[in-house]
Amino acid sequence: RREVGVQQQVEELGRQPGIESVTLLGQDLTVLAHSNPERVGEREADRQLRQALEQGRLIARMLGTAGAGRVYEVAKPLALEGYGGGLLRIRLSTASMDRIWKSDTLTAVVTALAVLGLGILGMSVIFYNQYRHLREVRALEADRERGERLAAVGNMAAGVAHELRNPLNAVSMGMQRLRAEFDPA
Repeated sequence: RREVGVQQQVEELGRQPGIESVTLLGQDLTVLAHSNPERVGEREADRQLRQALEQGRLIARMLGTAGAGRVYEVAKPLALEGYGGGLLRIRLSTASMDRIWKSDTLTAVVTALAVLGLGILGMSVIFYNQYRHLREVRALEADRERGERLAAVGNMAAGVAHELRNPLNAVSMGMQRLRAEFDPA
């Protein structure tokens, strides 16, 4: 008993959040109903909409509109009683998706920079530890070489002392014997 007009339904659907516009197009792409009632009666001249209507296929595309930014448009062919075929076209605003994309992009960049910074910091710590370890190894090697040189000098000194003591010992023994045999008066 209650009759609801198509125009009223299209206007109500057009007021939903995220919907840019809703259009019901006739067989000749004349606007039969639109979320903006002032557009009713206008004629669309879009080649892709014409092809979608003729071929009976759904189209979905991203469009740039003047002042509104980008919109995602979906057009679905449908049969209208008493009017032949038509198209239902809905344009969705991408502003919220663009905002989320920018936020996610910023988050991804900050995360990537943080990971890169932590990587650089970690590599710096590794290089510092390696440098410190290498410096300690070099110091130990220098100490070992100095110890080897001192040991070589000590061995040489022991050999020289031994070689000097043997003749001196013989001279000392000879002197003691002479002293014992020839007691000075």
